[in-house]
This record gives sequence, C-alpha cells and structure tokens, in this order.
Amino acid sequence: MMPHFPSRLLFISLLVLLPATLAHADTASVSIQSLTPGTAVEASSTLTFVAAAQGFINPTYSVTDSTPTSGGTSGHIDAIGDFSWTPTIYDAGWHSLLVSVTDTSSHNASTTVSILVKNNNLLVTQLTPGTLVGAGHPVSLKVLAPGFQSPVFYVFDSAWQSTVSAATINSTGLFTWTPATSDVGTHTLTFTASDIYGHQGTITQSIFVFVPSVTIQSVTPSGSVPAGKPLTFTATSTLPTPVYSVSDVYSGTTTLSASAITAATGLFSWTASTTDIGVHTITVRVTDAAGNSASNTISLAVVAPVAVTSAVSTVAPTPPAAHPTSSYLFTTALTLGSRGTAVTELQKRLVSLGFLAINPTGYYGPATVTAVKKYQTQHKLSPVGSVGPATRKALNAK
Repeated sequence: MMPHFPSRLLFISLLVLLPATLAHADTASVSIQSLTPGTAVEASSTLTFVAAAQGFINPTYSVTDSTPTSGGTSGHIDAIGDFSWTPTIYDAGWHSLLVSVTDTSSHNASTTVSILVKNNNLLVTQLTPGTLVGAGHPVSLKVLAPGFQSPVFYVFDSAWQSTVSAATINSTGLFTWTPATSDVGTHTLTFTASDIYGHQGTITQSIFVFVPSVTIQSVTPSGSVPAGKPLTFTATSTLPTPVYSVSDVYSGTTTLSASAITAATGLFSWTASTTDIGVHTITVRVTDAAGNSASNTISLAVVAPVAVTSAVSTVAPTPPAAHPTSSYLFTTALTLGSRGTAVTELQKRLVSLGFLAINPTGYYGPATVTAVKKYQTQHKLSPVGSVGPATRKALNAK
C-alpha cells in the first residue's frame, strides 16, 4: 500500500509553522531609532525618533513622560511610530520617555529613552514693586534658571558707582536691593547663572530709581489769607500713582480737614474761619501702593476778615515824623503771629509814620511785617520784619 504523501506533508508543515508562529508572538519588541538630535535637546528645538516595532499586527503606539507637566505625551507619536516633540523652557531637565506598543492580538512591548532638555535662558519673575522704585524703598525679583542643576547666580549693574553688589542676590536667585539717593537714574541689571554641567544663562532687567517728592504750586493768595476767603493750591508729585493727604499744625483748633485736598489729583481748597486766625503750618504728604512717600510744607497766616464797609480804609501817607507821636514804650520782642497791646501800639506808630495803611488789629500779620521792614530800612536797620532790640530803641527814641 502506497503512503499518503499529501497528508504527511501537511502534518509536517503544521509542525514547522506552529513553532514559528509561537516564536513570532514571543519576540514582539520595540526599539528607538533615528533619535535626533540625540539624548540632549535645547529648549525650543525639535526632538524626533522612530519607534520601530517588531512582531506586531497593526500596532498602536503611545508615549508617557516621567515629568507629569511635560508636553512629551502620546499626542506626539503617530500611527506609524514617528515621534516629534518641541520642548519649551519649562520642560528643561531630565525626561524618561516610556514608549509602549500594543496590538489587537495582545502583543505588547515597551522601551525607555532618557532625554535632557537644556535651557540657557533665564527668567525674571516677581518684580516688586515694578520697574519704577523710589530711593530708600526696596525692590525685589526672582531669577529662575529652568533645567539648571544647583545654579550659581551673579548680578552686574551698568550704572556707575551703583550700590548693587554680589550680596544683593542669593543662592536661590532672589534679588533684593534698597537703592540710595545716589542711585537715582536708570539701572540695567544683568543676571547670569551657571551650573556644574556647563549650563550658562543671561537675562537683563531695567529699573529706574527716582527720588519721591511733592511740590506745592500756585498758592493763592500767598503769604496770608483773610478768614472767610478760600486758600487754594495744587500739589504735584514724582510718584507714578500718588495719593495726597494734608495736615495742619496750629496753636488753636484748626478747621482744616482731610477733605481739603483731593486724594487723586492734589487739588487743595480751604476757607478758614475767624477761629483760624494765626499762623498755620500746612503739610502735604504723598504716598503710593509701593510704599514710596514724600512731603512738603508751607506756612501762612490767616488774618482778620475784611469788613464789607471800610474796615480797611486807606490812610493818606504822611511824611515820616522825626519823632514818635506816642509816649508808649516798647519793651518786648514782636514777630509774625504776635498779638496784644504792643502790636496795636506798633501798628498805630507805623500808620502815623506812613508805613502801614490798615486800621490797627492787634495781630502781627504779613502787612505788619512789610511795614516794619520799610521802617527798618528808613532807619538804616536790617530789614528783618520783626521788632528786636535795635528796632525797639529806634521806636522809643525821643
């Protein structure tokens, strides 16, 4: 009986093919090929490679990154295993990319490639209060060096004789500096960082230092203001966003309140009452959100109001008399703000001599100061406007 060769051949073929199929399933693998530019890539440059899968039918590719916030995820590998990723400066550092392959026949394989994203650029953050800072007030910022390993920071200032020094930046990149008045002007600060792996980075930050100040302008009227009449002026400041306030120093109880000045514009308006008669020291203060501040002060006198009738009558000037017409003896020093009988007698004397053209009030105001200066000049005395020993001697002369 002849053997049945076709059946034997089929049996032998199955015996040969079965191990081959099993071997195919057991050798599923994936490898990384054409890695460009290599295991290190600069931030903003593109990293590419091919995931070469063996032993798979219609494989599916995925990539996971050991850095959770990284952009090196599955979306960067396509259906045929081509990977492309452009890391940013925030991806700087080491990344372990796990490349996995599966198929519908439950084949799977994976491999890992380590990538170093390098960054030679630094970042400036947390700049407080900003690029404008008043002398005497601190400015701070944080220099970040993504991808650097234990970086060392340095700072250099372009301004000549700056008070910026190596001590103004610490090992964490925190820069803190309180500029002096000698630092007024523009400062271009250059920050550098380096590490043991040869990473180096540089970044610049400009800061302008100014002297906080406030100026009082257009004081109307100047010198003195009658009670019942408005006093106005405008305050201006070098601060970018100033907030104005006002205070008053007076021997009595002043009617000047905080509402006399507009906080946002510096416009001042105040109408004094008769209880405010006397000398007032008015201080305007300006501040801003960054803590900068400045102040300025003016002094002026509130005088008795002018009556509707001829309370201020014009006295026809008469030639200076050779001798005083009153027997009053002056014994005390008199100056701006003085009150009393001696002031009244002084004003009478000045009216009679033609140096003063108001009715005596008993208050030594700016008009009296001017009249005393004229008297002193006439008598070859120093025109200081106040009554001291030499002026008293002249007034008491017979």
